[in-house]
Amino acid sequence: MCKKMFRCLWLSMMGFALCGISRAQTEVYSWLFKNGDGDWKGMAVTDPKNNEKPFVGWMPLPKHDSTGKGMLFSGTHTGAGEFLFIFKPFGGLRPNSLYRISTVSSFTLSGSENLSPARLHLKIGGTPVRPKINSGRPNFSKGRGAESGHDLFRIGSIHVETDTAGGYPRRYFAQNYDAPVIAATNHSGTLYMIIGVEIERNTSLPDLCLNSLRILFDYVGDDNALSIYDYRLHCTETDQANIFTFEIFPEEDILSYSIYTKEGHLVLVEEEDECLPSCPNLIDASILPPDDYLIEFVLPNDRKLIRLLHVHP
Repeated sequence: MCKKMFRCLWLSMMGFALCGISRAQTEVYSWLFKNGDGDWKGMAVTDPKNNEKPFVGWMPLPKHDSTGKGMLFSGTHTGAGEFLFIFKPFGGLRPNSLYRISTVSSFTLSGSENLSPARLHLKIGGTPVRPKINSGRPNFSKGRGAESGHDLFRIGSIHVETDTAGGYPRRYFAQNYDAPVIAATNHSGTLYMIIGVEIERNTSLPDLCLNSLRILFDYVGDDNALSIYDYRLHCTETDQANIFTFEIFPEEDILSYSIYTKEGHLVLVEEEDECLPSCPNLIDASILPPDDYLIEFVLPNDRKLIRLLHVHP
């Protein structure tokens, strides 16, 4: 494949629909956990040597909570830092495909002490493989502390001030409609959804109960990196932050590529200018604000490849 040199065109605040990406399939699910666990399973990432074990699962809530029951996240109070999560497989989706995931959830916090900002982080995401924990490590990328990972994304910091009026229950609501995350299904059309809380070190977690949850899956497009009989796209960050090299296998010319926000707004286009074997294929995303983007490569015969691009601070 000959190397390309592209000219850049910056397009800001343009509400173009993402070419080649369809929202033809939307799946919506809702749960009130007072009616049961909804087949969600709980797990915890903690120090395997710790004798005190956290609990994640369906439990009755305190009497003052009118919802009655919910998914309980209960840490060990050791201050070692933990990640507690629930997960559930969703089948019947399109195989080897990308989905935007939006959620809205409500939590109840027990007790009356403060839960300070930036100490407890809510993270959501999905993986094409079943979540597991081996020797205290998950088989997915969740990020550390307030950071997002490749599979899970931090959507907020759970915090509640002391209820001086003594009213109950104390609620926390979260949503990420304005910043949906991206996840991929496997070859059978299954995606494992994960909802978790990251507890910072030296933080005591009051019992946190998930009362209700609503999830929307919006079809984005094929994830060609997962397709066995398709082109593979490899992006590698260089020594310079947010500047990437890319390669296509089998080798193929790239006519252009476009970068979109997760909501489908076009922000950057690079088109073929000339072919120079000495010029590497580069994506300069350093001019973009930190966020997750979708990048679409156009190959001959209007063939398109779509991938997730993470631009970090």
